[in-house]
Amino acid sequence: MRHLILLSAAALLAACDGTAENAGEVTDAKNGEAAVVGQGPAERMGARLDAARESAEAAVEAKADALRDKADLDAEKLEAQADRFEERAKQVRDEAKEAAKQLEESVER
Repeated sequence: MRHLILLSAAALLAACDGTAENAGEVTDAKNGEAAVVGQGPAERMGARLDAARESAEAAVEAKADALRDKADLDAEKLEAQADRFEERAKQVRDEAKEAAKQLEESVER
């Protein structure tokens, strides 16, 4: 009966704990190692594991954000470079048209 009470108390707290902490609560309840839910060794270790996992996930997300920001900056630089190339190409075409026009005029004379 005691195990059933501890297991149901662990289930009630499961909504706010991490998965490893919840598993630790259940283990502690089964082994009778926690006088109160939240005080067993397996639950404390589970809480630490959950915190480490959350920290690692946050680090990965921060790195992904940094990579997205760098990609955005690189894309902006490449767009600006493409705009400069397009402008230079327009200038070259205009110069070529002017040169062709002058050549035609000189041939007609």
